[in-house]
Amino acid sequence: MTQKQYRNIDRYQDLLNRIAPTRLVEQTRQSVIGHEGSLEAFVTALSFEVNRCVMLARGADPRDVLSPAAILVMGSTGTGKTHTIKAVADAAGLKLFVFDVSTMTGEGWRGASMSNCLSQVADYQAANPGEICLVLFDEFDKAVRAESDGGEVASSFSPSQSFLKLLEGGEMPFECDTSKSAAIKTLNLDQVVCILGGAFMGLDALVRKRLSDKSGTTVGFGSSYAAVRTAAK
Repeated sequence: MTQKQYRNIDRYQDLLNRIAPTRLVEQTRQSVIGHEGSLEAFVTALSFEVNRCVMLARGADPRDVLSPAAILVMGSTGTGKTHTIKAVADAAGLKLFVFDVSTMTGEGWRGASMSNCLSQVADYQAANPGEICLVLFDEFDKAVRAESDGGEVASSFSPSQSFLKLLEGGEMPFECDTSKSAAIKTLNLDQVVCILGGAFMGLDALVRKRLSDKSGTTVGFGSSYAAVRTAAK
């Protein structure tokens, strides 16, 4: 084992110690009041995702590691979601990027596109190889455009189509417009933990409705095959 490889393993071990759920919750409590239960749930999910990144960084076969998953943080406006996430990142010693989805646009439109935002993350990775970072897409529920009939749609002006690539893992090359010309950059998604924050008004009610559905159309344990087949028609 080379000295550089040993330093990397030692660095990741220190990171794993910092993101241990019990320790990380205690550290975060110094700057976050309340959020009982939700803080513990977020820290546990974050610890799981960071552990996945560390396994890949240490050379694990991607086929032996679970696919990346974004962490969904939902709550009403002003409840302290972003503050809590920043406090957890500070306590864990992890770099955090925050992008406001409500101000983002689709590729080719004037404004902050997905490639412009990810360019900052790619530049950080180039300057800090092997470092794991967090990317928070705040106001994520604004990624779709409201229609006049009350529905919602993802148009070319919306950045929503670009988010799916972030959940594929591996290296993602993308084109980014610089001040002079277009440049090709590469983002290592195996070293990025994505967090989606937003109010998601009505989502909790929809989940409760589906979980309490007694009509026999539940899919999974206790479901009725005939009822599910009828509902699917």
